[in-house]
Amino acid sequence: MHGKKRSETMVEGMQHLLALTAHARRLARAGDYKSLERLIRQREEVLAQLGSRGCRPSNDVQAKLIKEIVLCIEQLDKEIVYFVRDQMKQHSRDMLEITTKLRVLSAYSKGLSGNRRFDRVL
Repeated sequence: MHGKKRSETMVEGMQHLLALTAHARRLARAGDYKSLERLIRQREEVLAQLGSRGCRPSNDVQAKLIKEIVLCIEQLDKEIVYFVRDQMKQHSRDMLEITTKLRVLSAYSKGLSGNRRFDRVL
């Protein structure tokens, strides 16, 4: 009975990990990285607890369920990485655009220094 209780706890722990990962995906998609960072710490705690238990599924049904949960978590993790990388690419493009605007502004400012007036050039 004690072994069965442990494996049920393992399944529940994996389900909790899946729920946390699904929530992490929503946060990543929304770009809420502060909340995502806190959630990742929670996930790490759950993983540490699962690893410290050292129990195995008591039957094939639980083993299959755990395997399916792990596959779902892996897929969600891939999606989270995709969303974060996509956001990083967008931020890189934004930074490049800002840098270009600063260069243009700097060049324009140099052209105006020395009290130059465009109407005198013409």
